[in-house]
Amino acid sequence: MRFWNDMQNKYGFADGEAMPDGIDVFRAVYIRTVNTVAAQLGSTVRAVAYNRSGVHNWCLILFYPLGALEARGISLLMLPVELDVDTVEPDEAMEEAVRQVELMNLDDFVEVKVNITDEFTDFLTHLRPVKDDEPLIVTVGGQPQHCYPEGRAKLVHEVRALNGTLLPSGAEYRLAWLDHYACLAALAEDGGANVAIADVAALVVTEIPAAVRSESANCDPIPPFHLRDLENKPIDAYGTFLNYDDALQGLQRAVHERIEPLRLMNGYGNTVMSLAPDQEG
Repeated sequence: MRFWNDMQNKYGFADGEAMPDGIDVFRAVYIRTVNTVAAQLGSTVRAVAYNRSGVHNWCLILFYPLGALEARGISLLMLPVELDVDTVEPDEAMEEAVRQVELMNLDDFVEVKVNITDEFTDFLTHLRPVKDDEPLIVTVGGQPQHCYPEGRAKLVHEVRALNGTLLPSGAEYRLAWLDHYACLAALAEDGGANVAIADVAALVVTEIPAAVRSESANCDPIPPFHLRDLENKPIDAYGTFLNYDDALQGLQRAVHERIEPLRLMNGYGNTVMSLAPDQEG
């Protein structure tokens, strides 16, 4: 019974941080065997499963008087129960039962099967090594967001700040650093310290860093979008679009109103498509 001692107090299993797989099954085997031997030895105490709530180790074995259990009609001692009676120390017969059972190699009767989830194959298909010059990509609202350190992003919902306050939806922050594996971003005020650690799924990118834009030839429909004329002059009157469908509608409206060909630019500053007045649909 290699886990027996860990089940005797709340500090077992490294204070609850190292719970083995199938530990409740091991406990059930221990309890049934110990109680079987204890009954044959005339013990007036029984081992009972108990799940402790809160922090620390939850998987415990407690001892109760046999009479109190019988009075309450409790017989399935392997299932966790809560009783309104005081626990007791093991009597001599129970202690002898535990001593004998510890020599029986009970753990060999428990098989713990560990399987690979179906999601692992999909994980491998999309697995790529992280490179410093590549973005952390996440889809938010149907749009692929390309997050870079020192880029900027806007919250799509409230996020808890490091100081405990809530950062409002729509607030914009600098991306101080990114964790590609955990998909986390540190949000910082301009020129200030970090204010929050957020899941990147809570962000829409409002700016890809200029240093990245100057080196990239990416022409995919990656937000944020803006408009330019054929002489590469920004068309600021129509603003920035964070959604591709909105950007296409904005492009069509601008071409119709200005009666000149215009280009739709992606977040890298490269042309996604051009539209002339005679092409309007």
